[in-house]
Order: sequence, then structure tokens, then C-alpha cells
Amino acid sequence: MSQGAKVAFVQRSNCDKFLDQVSSKYKHKPLFIKCDITNTNDLKAAISESSRINGGINVLINNAANDTRHTLKNMTPEEWDEVININLKPHFFTAQAVAPF
Repeated sequence: MSQGAKVAFVQRSNCDKFLDQVSSKYKHKPLFIKCDITNTNDLKAAISESSRINGGINVLINNAANDTRHTLKNMTPEEWDEVININLKPHFFTAQAVAPF
């Protein structure tokens, strides 16, 4: 951002404090799109919105993660599904949606 990059990011919750901190340090505020990345349609819509507002997408940093810790013995199928739905599935579909750019 210090060299003028237009940055967009998504997350489930609001991040006003972070946006204020970043915009006070750089010339412009990054584009924040509230999005549940486990919903593929919402994720694709967020990517389209980012592209429309920022004039395309040149770089993808695909780093969403849920870091809950469970032992192998204690992880339930529901917990495993949550890990996959946050730590793997959105990364693939985000890359797929951004690839045409």
C-alpha cells in the first residue's frame, strides 16, 4: 500500500479499528468486504466486487484460517468439516475465481 497498491480483504466480522489504523498509516483505506468465506457464492460475489471497485485483481494472498487445536483422538467429524470448510475449500474456490484475472 505504501507504493499505491489497491488492497481488498474479506472476513466475517467488522474490522473498523484495523481499517482506521491502516488508513492513518497509508494514503488510502483498503477495501473491506464482509464475507463468510465458507459460502462459495458470497466469496465469488466479494471477488467480483473487489475487481469492479479496484479495477481487477493482480495478486491473491489466500491466507484465511481457523486455528482451533484438537488432538487426533478428540476431533469430531463436525470439527473436521469446519476446519476443511475454512482452511481448504475457500482457498481453492478463491484461486479458481481469481484465475481469469
